[in-house]
Amino acid sequence: MAKRITIKLESENYRYFLNFQIKEECESKEKISEMVLELNKFFDFKITQIYHELPDGRPLNYYKISDYNDLPSDSDNMTADIFNVNKDICDRLYIIHNSDNVRRRCAEMQKLFSKYFFAYNRGGEIETISWYQNKSVNFKFRKNKSFSGFHGLPHSNAYGSDIEKILGEALKKSGIEFITQQQILHNLAVLTVPDFFIEKCMLAIYCDGFQYHYNKESVIKDRSQDRILQYLGYKVLRYTGSEIVGDVDKCISEIKKFMQKFITNP
Repeated sequence: MAKRITIKLESENYRYFLNFQIKEECESKEKISEMVLELNKFFDFKITQIYHELPDGRPLNYYKISDYNDLPSDSDNMTADIFNVNKDICDRLYIIHNSDNVRRRCAEMQKLFSKYFFAYNRGGEIETISWYQNKSVNFKFRKNKSFSGFHGLPHSNAYGSDIEKILGEALKKSGIEFITQQQILHNLAVLTVPDFFIEKCMLAIYCDGFQYHYNKESVIKDRSQDRILQYLGYKVLRYTGSEIVGDVDKCISEIKKFMQKFITNP
């Protein structure tokens, strides 16, 4: 079964992530080394880590560099572009580059990615990579940056990973009705997309994995986001990967108690 992986690319001051399902025949050290060489040659940024997130949130590293002194420098012409995989608006790649060359090389990207990966969202062969839109290279991609008040959407395409599957199946088994991919708006913009949303008590549930625990900025953004949600009348529950894997029944019990309290006393 193909595993979902994250590829981290970095320059001196910026980073971004690509997400795919890795083909089983490409998990060997030899294939990973070949993959890294090809990706580094194609992109302006350098591959610094490739990992699969285990059910408890820990990373299983296929590749990780130890020397961060040789990262590519940043130019004044950098731009970020969004690409759709297989015309799936829920399966997007954010790629930062120094020129428009990457945007014009969709066919080459498709050939490169399909050699090693399946599509992240629905699986299956990567048949098309298409440019969607351009974005400025803003603080969202900066490393070692201070919190700016912007709220990202870290969970907008997360449903389907291991810890979400475990909690989702447990919610279904318990007869709890929930919605996935539910956008919550604030100031005419999407504030967040919880992993699970229970509409009758306005409860937003998040499953926080490896990147959440090891990224101080994500913690700060999520805490600020939670305060806005509470101000808007939503309730928020966050569960770590270790909590879900270790005792999912306890998580379900807490969710039921939360629901009972706020449905009885809205």
